Amino acid sequence: MTNLGIGEGITEIKHYVDCKIYSAGENFSMMNTFLVINKIADIIPSVSVDIGKINIPIGINLADKAFGDSGKIDILLGSRIFWQLLSEGQISLGKGYPKIQNTKLGWVVVGPVDFSNGRTNTNQYCKLAVNTLDQQLERFWQLEEFPIKRKLNVEEQKCEDTFKQNTVRNRSGRFVVELPTRDSPEVLGNSLGMAINRFGKLEKRFTSQISFKEEYSQFMRNYLDLGHMTKVGDLPIIYESEENTKGMYYLPHHGVLKETSTTTKLRTVFDVSSPADNGVSLNNILMVGAKLQQDLFQILIRFRQHQIVISGDIEKMYRQVLIKENQRDLQRILWRFDTSDPIGVYRLNTITYGTGPAAYLAVRCLTQLAHDYVDVYPIASQVILRDFYMDDLLTGSDTIQDAIRLRKEIDTILRSAGFILRKWMSNYKEVLDGETSDIEQYIVEDGDQHKTLGLGWNSKTDLLYFQLGMEILDYNLQKVTKRKILSLVAQIFDPLGLVGPILVKAKLILQALWRLTLDWDDEVPLDIKITWGSFQNQIAALNKLHIPRKTVCKDSVGTQLHCFSDASESAYGACVYLRSQDEFGKITCRLICSKSRIAPLKVISLPRLELCGALLAARLGAEV
Repeated sequence: MTNLGIGEGITEIKHYVDCKIYSAGENFSMMNTFLVINKIADIIPSVSVDIGKINIPIGINLADKAFGDSGKIDILLGSRIFWQLLSEGQISLGKGYPKIQNTKLGWVVVGPVDFSNGRTNTNQYCKLAVNTLDQQLERFWQLEEFPIKRKLNVEEQKCEDTFKQNTVRNRSGRFVVELPTRDSPEVLGNSLGMAINRFGKLEKRFTSQISFKEEYSQFMRNYLDLGHMTKVGDLPIIYESEENTKGMYYLPHHGVLKETSTTTKLRTVFDVSSPADNGVSLNNILMVGAKLQQDLFQILIRFRQHQIVISGDIEKMYRQVLIKENQRDLQRILWRFDTSDPIGVYRLNTITYGTGPAAYLAVRCLTQLAHDYVDVYPIASQVILRDFYMDDLLTGSDTIQDAIRLRKEIDTILRSAGFILRKWMSNYKEVLDGETSDIEQYIVEDGDQHKTLGLGWNSKTDLLYFQLGMEILDYNLQKVTKRKILSLVAQIFDPLGLVGPILVKAKLILQALWRLTLDWDDEVPLDIKITWGSFQNQIAALNKLHIPRKTVCKDSVGTQLHCFSDASESAYGACVYLRSQDEFGKITCRLICSKSRIAPLKVISLPRLELCGALLAARLGAEV
């Protein structure tokens, strides 16, 4: 089996062993299964430490009395059993010194030291919330599965129970939710020092980037003015009165600029996965919850069926949902608008982007709203359940009157809980005309090209389009590698398979690279370079491609679905067309969607691949 994350990268594991571990005094033992690899990590610590400078209290029985000596790692105990080994008891040895933590294996020394001698090796680790290119490539030609409905697992059911039992709505109608926790907040260590350090680095950046500071301050001012955060006090006072910060968590934060945004150019990101001094972060103790988002494929299929469509998104969706007051100390941050002021301590009062259950809680509030109003607005409630993908709405109707009524009902339901829909767009201007000032500010000028769940849509022409800013690689001048090719192909977002025949060529190129077993940064052979150059020219033409959004003709009196499939020795695919006919006998045929698959590396007969194509067509037709 393959393991990713230990042994300096991707490790092939061929053996495992059952082993019993004992504490030094042999009063504790545990049987476990261990995977066998050549190397776990470099020597730790990277340089020997003079442990004579660490004053270990008398009577403390250390699990490793030679912990200061550099040495190789023999066994790595994972998080599955980590919490079982912890015992009550932790002693701080003072500022600049580590802590000692009691465990069932004995006391262990944990934390930084700043009195090592000689040269040291500095290891810098960067945690990225992305998958490796290896994983992306493997998934690229694995047989893709259609969405499968499954039952909630134990943790997801606990999240649902927590929501049902503890969620309330305040006087203004906003939802007040409880963060679902798998562990007590008491297990959180001290995160204040880490937050102070990160805030210092942020302010240092402010000194060299004045415009960045101004935008950042404006973002935080908006957060404060809207009541989404509240000041607790100033840091010196807080620090003196709360030496024990157990049950609290300080979030470091940084800014991310997004020039393409039509609303907020800068977004402050709160680092909820940054560990406290004991290695535990807020996200470690939070449950994630079930994935409640509707299937993107189904939403886009329905979007193409309506004669009249409406789109919009919820303004600051997460921040419209409050969390219970007794949990807000889990979302503390440091901030000040001027360096001459003391550093302020604030609590974030709403769901914070990046927390594990944020998406679940926000979407769950929407579904609860739909259920609450199903008797008053049955159609609008059904739309809220079916046609929202997170905060984005894509829906429609077949008459202007129905579309206007639907938009107003959805707006009424959402506003009752503080959710404001903005960036309204429609292919019929009348749907958005004649509105009061409270909605005029949220209407996008018609004719504006707009990304709708990643798909380009021009509301004036009612056409779908692709807008690819792909870098063109000149293989005569540039080194073309497997990494560059995959990263460029990944930029093409086509959830409905509208340009499937073009993308299948990219998949074949990637499969050819896979057969060659090249490393990511090796230059590809000349024949693949030439094939890639030809493919790039075809991709450039996609920016000129426009596809009608509507798949059903106006005043249709009959519709038919036609599914096709075919296969070759290298690939197979399926597509679905919708044939509609109006009262005058005019027939319209539109491509709804398609999917393609690359033939597996193992040779399969053409008849078998044709069967795979037929099965794909049947499943695709069933999804439509």
